Amino acid sequence: MLVKVEQIPETGSVRVDEALPPSFVDDFLPMLQDLHASGPGSVTLQLSKQGENILVHGTAGCTIAGECAACLKPMTLTLAPKIGLILFKRTVTAMKDSEAEAVAAEEEGTLVDDPTPDEGAGEYDGKVVDWGSIVREQLLLALPMAPRCKDDCAGLCATCGVDKNLEACDCNDQRIDPRWEKLKLVKL
Repeated sequence: MLVKVEQIPETGSVRVDEALPPSFVDDFLPMLQDLHASGPGSVTLQLSKQGENILVHGTAGCTIAGECAACLKPMTLTLAPKIGLILFKRTVTAMKDSEAEAVAAEEEGTLVDDPTPDEGAGEYDGKVVDWGSIVREQLLLALPMAPRCKDDCAGLCATCGVDKNLEACDCNDQRIDPRWEKLKLVKL
Protein backbone atom coordinates (compact mmCIF):
# COMPACT_ATOMS: atom_id res chain seq x y z
CA MET A 1 0.00 0.00 0.00
CA LEU A 2 2.82 2.27 -0.97
CA VAL A 3 3.31 4.69 -3.83
CA LYS A 4 6.84 5.75 -4.71
CA VAL A 5 7.15 9.51 -4.99
CA GLU A 6 9.10 9.08 -8.23
CA GLN A 7 5.95 7.51 -9.76
CA ILE A 8 3.97 10.73 -9.20
CA PRO A 9 4.42 13.08 -12.20
CA GLU A 10 5.28 16.76 -11.69
CA THR A 11 2.03 17.66 -13.45
CA GLY A 12 -0.91 15.33 -13.19
CA SER A 13 -1.50 12.68 -10.59
CA VAL A 14 -1.40 9.00 -9.72
CA ARG A 15 -4.72 7.28 -9.15
CA VAL A 16 -5.12 4.58 -6.54
CA ASP A 17 -8.30 2.54 -6.93
CA GLU A 18 -8.13 -0.53 -4.70
CA ALA A 19 -10.32 -2.94 -2.79
CA LEU A 20 -9.58 -3.18 0.92
CA PRO A 21 -9.66 -6.73 2.26
CA PRO A 22 -11.77 -7.30 5.39
CA SER A 23 -8.58 -8.10 7.32
CA PHE A 24 -7.32 -4.54 6.62
CA VAL A 25 -10.47 -3.09 8.18
CA ASP A 26 -10.51 -5.56 11.10
CA ASP A 27 -6.93 -4.62 12.03
CA PHE A 28 -7.80 -1.04 13.00
CA LEU A 29 -11.17 -1.66 14.66
CA PRO A 30 -11.21 -1.38 18.47
CA MET A 31 -11.32 -4.84 20.05
CA LEU A 32 -13.51 -3.71 22.95
CA GLN A 33 -16.41 -2.75 20.68
CA ASP A 34 -16.58 -6.20 19.07
CA LEU A 35 -16.86 -4.76 15.56
CA HIS A 36 -15.75 -6.45 12.35
CA ALA A 37 -15.78 -5.79 8.63
CA SER A 38 -18.85 -7.21 6.93
CA GLY A 39 -17.13 -7.30 3.56
CA PRO A 40 -14.33 -5.73 1.56
CA GLY A 41 -13.90 -1.97 1.54
CA SER A 42 -12.71 0.33 -1.20
CA VAL A 43 -10.44 3.32 -1.67
CA THR A 44 -10.06 5.81 -4.48
CA LEU A 45 -7.25 8.35 -4.15
CA GLN A 46 -5.51 10.93 -6.30
CA LEU A 47 -1.89 11.70 -5.36
CA SER A 48 -0.30 14.75 -6.93
CA LYS A 49 2.82 16.83 -6.35
CA GLN A 50 2.95 20.42 -5.27
CA GLY A 51 6.67 21.12 -5.09
CA GLU A 52 8.04 18.70 -2.48
CA ASN A 53 4.59 18.31 -0.94
CA ILE A 54 2.13 15.57 -1.88
CA LEU A 55 -1.60 16.27 -2.12
CA VAL A 56 -3.88 13.32 -1.34
CA HIS A 57 -7.58 13.55 -2.24
CA GLY A 58 -10.24 10.88 -2.48
CA THR A 59 -12.61 8.65 -0.58
CA ALA A 60 -12.53 5.41 1.34
CA GLY A 61 -15.39 3.18 2.32
CA CYS A 62 -16.24 0.05 4.25
CA THR A 63 -19.18 -1.55 6.04
CA ILE A 64 -18.81 -2.61 9.64
CA ALA A 65 -21.00 -5.03 11.58
CA GLY A 66 -21.39 -5.35 15.34
CA GLU A 67 -23.77 -4.55 18.17
CA CYS A 68 -25.54 -1.27 18.77
CA ALA A 69 -23.97 0.46 21.77
CA ALA A 70 -27.42 1.43 23.10
CA CYS A 71 -29.79 -1.51 22.49
CA LEU A 72 -27.27 -4.32 21.82
CA LYS A 73 -29.03 -5.46 18.62
CA PRO A 74 -26.99 -6.44 15.56
CA MET A 75 -26.29 -3.51 13.25
CA THR A 76 -24.23 -2.47 10.26
CA LEU A 77 -22.55 0.86 9.80
CA THR A 78 -21.15 2.32 6.60
CA LEU A 79 -18.02 4.46 6.90
CA ALA A 80 -17.29 6.71 3.91
CA PRO A 81 -14.83 9.47 4.85
CA LYS A 82 -13.63 11.99 2.30
CA ILE A 83 -9.86 12.30 2.37
CA GLY A 84 -8.03 15.56 1.80
CA LEU A 85 -4.46 15.84 3.06
CA ILE A 86 -1.25 17.60 2.27
CA LEU A 87 1.88 15.63 3.11
CA PHE A 88 5.07 17.53 3.86
CA LYS A 89 8.45 16.00 3.18
CA ARG A 90 10.11 15.06 6.45
CA THR A 91 13.78 15.99 6.61
CA VAL A 92 16.32 15.38 9.36
CA THR A 93 17.63 18.95 9.28
CA ALA A 94 14.12 20.38 9.49
CA MET A 95 13.42 18.25 12.56
CA LYS A 96 16.66 19.40 14.21
CA ASP A 97 15.88 23.07 13.42
CA SER A 98 12.34 22.83 14.80
CA GLU A 99 13.60 21.05 17.93
CA ALA A 100 16.19 23.79 18.46
CA GLU A 101 13.52 26.47 17.98
CA ALA A 102 11.23 24.68 20.43
CA VAL A 103 13.98 24.49 23.06
CA ALA A 104 14.81 28.20 22.57
CA ALA A 105 11.14 29.19 22.77
CA GLU A 106 10.65 27.09 25.89
CA GLU A 107 13.62 28.77 27.57
CA GLU A 108 12.21 32.20 26.68
CA GLY A 109 8.77 31.21 27.90
CA THR A 110 7.14 31.96 24.55
CA LEU A 111 6.34 28.37 23.65
CA VAL A 112 2.63 27.68 23.40
CA ASP A 113 2.06 23.94 23.59
CA ASP A 114 -0.58 22.91 21.07
CA PRO A 115 -1.53 19.28 21.82
CA THR A 116 -3.62 18.87 18.65
CA PRO A 117 -1.86 17.95 15.43
CA ASP A 118 -2.64 19.87 12.27
CA GLU A 119 -5.75 18.43 10.67
CA GLY A 120 -5.41 17.78 7.00
CA ALA A 121 -1.62 17.62 7.14
CA GLY A 122 0.92 14.86 7.55
CA GLU A 123 4.44 13.83 6.68
CA TYR A 124 6.12 11.41 4.34
CA ASP A 125 9.74 10.28 4.23
CA GLY A 126 10.54 11.77 0.83
CA LYS A 127 10.61 8.43 -1.00
CA VAL A 128 7.25 6.71 -0.53
CA VAL A 129 3.71 7.59 0.50
CA ASP A 130 2.01 4.97 2.66
CA TRP A 131 -1.59 5.48 1.58
CA GLY A 132 -2.67 2.46 3.64
CA SER A 133 -1.90 4.23 6.92
CA ILE A 134 -3.71 7.35 5.68
CA VAL A 135 -6.84 5.35 4.82
CA ARG A 136 -6.68 3.42 8.10
CA GLU A 137 -6.48 6.67 10.07
CA GLN A 138 -9.35 8.32 8.19
CA LEU A 139 -11.62 5.28 8.60
CA LEU A 140 -10.84 5.13 12.31
CA LEU A 141 -11.63 8.84 12.68
CA ALA A 142 -14.97 8.28 10.91
CA LEU A 143 -15.93 5.51 13.36
CA PRO A 144 -18.31 6.77 16.08
CA MET A 145 -17.24 6.18 19.68
CA ALA A 146 -20.53 4.43 20.41
CA PRO A 147 -21.96 3.05 17.15
CA ARG A 148 -25.76 2.88 17.11
CA CYS A 149 -28.22 1.00 14.94
CA LYS A 150 -30.00 4.31 14.18
CA ASP A 151 -29.49 7.91 15.23
CA ASP A 152 -32.52 7.99 17.52
CA CYS A 153 -31.99 4.61 19.20
CA ALA A 154 -33.44 4.89 22.72
CA GLY A 155 -31.48 1.91 24.03
CA LEU A 156 -32.27 -0.29 26.99
CA CYS A 157 -33.79 0.82 30.29
CA ALA A 158 -31.03 0.89 32.90
CA THR A 159 -33.47 -0.36 35.57
CA CYS A 160 -35.58 -3.12 33.99
CA GLY A 161 -33.69 -3.79 30.74
CA VAL A 162 -36.63 -3.36 28.36
CA ASP A 163 -35.83 -2.20 24.83
CA LYS A 164 -37.18 1.38 24.78
CA ASN A 165 -37.41 1.25 20.98
CA LEU A 166 -40.13 -1.42 21.22
CA GLU A 167 -42.05 -0.51 24.36
CA ALA A 168 -42.17 2.00 27.16
CA CYS A 169 -41.43 0.99 30.72
CA ASP A 170 -42.82 2.28 34.01
CA CYS A 171 -39.45 2.77 35.65
CA ASN A 172 -38.72 6.05 37.35
CA ASP A 173 -35.86 7.66 35.45
CA GLN A 174 -35.33 10.23 38.17
CA ARG A 175 -32.94 8.52 40.51
CA ILE A 176 -31.80 10.69 43.39
CA ASP A 177 -28.36 10.27 44.85
CA PRO A 178 -28.94 8.95 48.40
CA ARG A 179 -26.45 11.49 49.74
CA TRP A 180 -28.92 14.27 48.83
CA GLU A 181 -31.97 12.47 50.25
CA LYS A 182 -31.97 14.61 53.45
CA LEU A 183 -32.63 17.74 51.38
CA LYS A 184 -36.23 16.54 50.93
CA LEU A 185 -36.76 17.18 54.63
CA VAL A 186 -35.79 20.87 54.39
CA LYS A 187 -38.86 23.12 54.53
CA LEU A 188 -38.70 26.66 53.25
